[in-house]
Amino acid sequence: MTFSSLPYSSGTSLRRHHHGFRSRPFRVKHCVIIFLCLASVCMLPPRSFTAGLQMPMRAGCFPALKRRLSIGSYRSLSLLKLVRDVLSSEVAEATGQAKHELLSAVRDTGSGAAESNISAKRVDDLIEVLTASSGGRQFSDDLAAGDWVLVYTRNSDGSPVTQKLTRTKPGNTFANFNEKGTFDNIVKFMSGSCSLRATVTYSADTQKSERILCDITDADVKFGWLRIPLPLRAKGGWLDFLYLDEDLRITRGNKGGTFIHIRPDKIEDFLRA
Repeated sequence: MTFSSLPYSSGTSLRRHHHGFRSRPFRVKHCVIIFLCLASVCMLPPRSFTAGLQMPMRAGCFPALKRRLSIGSYRSLSLLKLVRDVLSSEVAEATGQAKHELLSAVRDTGSGAAESNISAKRVDDLIEVLTASSGGRQFSDDLAAGDWVLVYTRNSDGSPVTQKLTRTKPGNTFANFNEKGTFDNIVKFMSGSCSLRATVTYSADTQKSERILCDITDADVKFGWLRIPLPLRAKGGWLDFLYLDEDLRITRGNKGGTFIHIRPDKIEDFLRA
């Protein structure tokens, strides 16, 4: 639905030991989590409860029971909170590692230009990990707002010819979300002196939280100061956000193309790595 970043070969589940996720510290952390879970259960106050039931029915027995139960419950809740914090840290660490490995895999494919079956599977597996994370399969205007630079393209057989012809090196193609409801796809040529732009109007799909419905509503080409309008219009496209956070965006269009964008201030680090 755009020149280079619009409109699923789905990857298989990632086996973490293939990509270095299952390290010794990783197993140790999970042992700690299991221990804390068991400890939190053991901290529940069954003795206090039974002792309270065996108390003589006299004034003051119920406050004593309540105190005993409260102390045990507080300790249990504290341990459960610790377990939750450890799990959250584990998830954030795994997501960060998957992002790092994905960008490394993207570089190995020449941003998709020299992709093999093996490298494509690796990219798909890592995308699958991120899709299953908290940032997977969701679209947010706030997170999407601003400029994005394309670092990976996988065109499908059904991708538009213009999308294939306008493929450039990383750092020359952008998908910039403007005010809510529109974004511009921009391809720069000749060291930026020439550019091709398509403006897309979008709306959220009410049936799928990760999908936006897209129409190309304007297009032009610029040579320096000269702007030439183009009669390029298209309706009925869509774009699925497989993953979205503050600095990484993975999308798949209605024509089957897969695209990975990062923020422009990250492109130099990407190219240097």
